[in-house]
Amino acid sequence: MCKVIQFRFTCHHTLRLRKSSCGGTRHKTTRNSTKAACNADAYITRTLSHDCGACQQKEWDDTWKRKLERAESFAKTLTGRGIPGTEEVAELVKQLEAQYAAAAWDMRHAFAHAHRPSVARVGISHREIALSPLSREVRPEDVVERVQFKDWAHEEYEYDGDYVASTDPMHPVDNTSYSHPLYYDDDSWVLNHLTAEEIQDEGPGVAFDFGESTWGWDDDSETPTAGSEHGKRHRQILRRHRETTDLSRYYSDWLMISRCEMRDFEGLEGRVIRDPPRMCGVVMSGSGCGQMN
Repeated sequence: MCKVIQFRFTCHHTLRLRKSSCGGTRHKTTRNSTKAACNADAYITRTLSHDCGACQQKEWDDTWKRKLERAESFAKTLTGRGIPGTEEVAELVKQLEAQYAAAAWDMRHAFAHAHRPSVARVGISHREIALSPLSREVRPEDVVERVQFKDWAHEEYEYDGDYVASTDPMHPVDNTSYSHPLYYDDDSWVLNHLTAEEIQDEGPGVAFDFGESTWGWDDDSETPTAGSEHGKRHRQILRRHRETTDLSRYYSDWLMISRCEMRDFEGLEGRVIRDPPRMCGVVMSGSGCGQMN
């Protein structure tokens, strides 16, 4: 249907204005012809506080015509009675007529000359059945954004390592990690390299001495020294800790002590210090396995 708006003036005249028209795809067949079935009426009526253009033009013309009629009537009265000054009055009447002609020319576009005709019926057109354009709608997931690869050709002094600067001077961004590198390390991998006999408790002769100097590369001795009383006391603490906690936590502490006293960490292949695998984003120190002779 066509979209039609109707305006109503104070003179009770109306004006219909079509904002948009239909396609005329619906037809009405009569005895003589076929025409569009759309004969839309106004869906809204707006009331204006003034007269229509034709009524305003007519009122303006009537005012000037009454003024000219009074002037001509006065000039005829003077001529009929023979009163002097008839020529001067006749000249004033001509000037008034000239003013009316000039004003009428200037006001020809001030008001609408006539009502617009009624909204004409739309023409006939054929109806085309097509799929909805929504089926060809481009969705956000259909748009593939171009991946911006980092240009590693930057100079060393220009590349900042993806540093993110803070906009708040009171709270700068600190990307430094102060956590211990072994904090997120999973030490359970050492269980894969130990046998059941090695997991069991050793004899009283094997102990950790934290107060004694550790073994160095310049030391010719290959036999571990006997544990002191201080080491025995720590050994007892580890035994009690083993009974109250799980094995993974116990061997995690045991591995830490073994790293401090490398000569006490013995395996089937001799005194070997193996580097753990990469886990949790933390890389242990060392690059391979180091074997002590």
